Formats: sequence, C-alpha cells, structure tokens
Amino acid sequence: MFLSSVSPPREVYVVLYLRSPTAWTLTFALGPDDGAWTWLDGDIIQAIAPCQGTVVDAYKVDVTPDPSGETLASQSDQDGDGVGDMCDETP
Repeated sequence: MFLSSVSPPREVYVVLYLRSPTAWTLTFALGPDDGAWTWLDGDIIQAIAPCQGTVVDAYKVDVTPDPSGETLASQSDQDGDGVGDMCDETP
C-alpha cells in the first residue's frame, strides 16, 4: 500500500484487524517519511524517530497476534512538505 498527500493532515494511519483460527506470525514492514509508531492492542511494538524520506519496508517488526483477534495500528507523521508511507503485511 502507498499513501501520499501534499497537504494536511500530516499523519497517515493504518489499522488492521487480525483474527485467525490458529496462531501465526506476520512481518509488518513500514517505510514512513518521518516518525512512526506501531501498536498491537494498545502496546507500542515499534517506534521510529528519524526523518529519512519514504523507503519501502525500511523498518520491520514480527507480530504474533492472539487467535481470538487483535488490532494492529500504525501512525506516521510528517514534519515538512508532503507525507508518504509504505506498509506491507506478510504472513
């Protein structure tokens, strides 16, 4: 997924609802333009601080959601002109 904007708002949000009959692990890869945070059911599992420009799959975190269901959410912000964000969920 690629999201881009040149005007406010200056944040990009990605929310995934994860539910499976069995336990599984996925890799959540994020390529934010500037800072970003990722939460799994409200707990921060990834924090990205540097300003580097959008880079495909630059930061990865493995996630093993509870089979009963969990929410994976990410917020990316932009300090300058446009905002870009790339994310990939691979089971």
